[in-house]
Amino acid sequence: MKIVTLLTDFGTTDGYAGAIKGVIKSLSPDIEIIDISHTIPAFSVPQAAYAVLSYYNRFPKGTVHLCVVDPGVGSERDGLIMQWERGFLVGPDNGIFDLIVQAEPLRCFKMNTQRDISATFHGRDVFAPVAAQLADGEQPAMFGSEIKYSPNNLLAFHKKRDKISVAILTVDHFGNVIFAIQKKDIPARQISIIEFNDYRFHEIKNYYSEVETGRFLCLWNSLGFLEIACNQGRAVEQLNIKMEDKLIIYLD
Repeated sequence: MKIVTLLTDFGTTDGYAGAIKGVIKSLSPDIEIIDISHTIPAFSVPQAAYAVLSYYNRFPKGTVHLCVVDPGVGSERDGLIMQWERGFLVGPDNGIFDLIVQAEPLRCFKMNTQRDISATFHGRDVFAPVAAQLADGEQPAMFGSEIKYSPNNLLAFHKKRDKISVAILTVDHFGNVIFAIQKKDIPARQISIIEFNDYRFHEIKNYYSEVETGRFLCLWNSLGFLEIACNQGRAVEQLNIKMEDKLIIYLD
């Protein structure tokens, strides 16, 4: 079974995602292409990084995950192949794989990219051919040299004495606000109060309906990230949240 998954911010109106699929199928017609999403907000690397973390290890061994959210396309940023025991990730070096790097031992290869090729569409002309050939059994070393990966610090939070300042990582389809800190980063027994804008949370809940409909709550979500949600509501709008807002965790 040869599978390539596809995650982009291309939308579905312009044919860009179709062009990538056409390249892959032209090189290897028997590859199965699985659309994950093409509605990642334009240029939102953090949301793409969170999305790929949610599915990359749920597919059969050998799957190639092609991820193209690339605001730096055509610049000096590199193209990467990330390899682990169950498959490959292909995409730009802009932080899109940062969350996986923290969860999984990976080998990283910097792709040899000709700078004069498709300065505005590396997804089609650089990443798609590599993804197809990896799915067909080629090894990453054919496309570049192995390097030590340097994360882009999507999970950078700041701890000072008895409090931690945390940035918003992303907002999901349900309007839940997900923060750039995970359960493993801080023992629950140390948390005294969680403060966000004008709201204070004195405990972390286990599931959404643990509070009444329309009430806000704080919990560790299914990927282990701290999240503020509204039971059957959209916290991001009801709390008038801006992406630059910071959450404060007070420690005992």
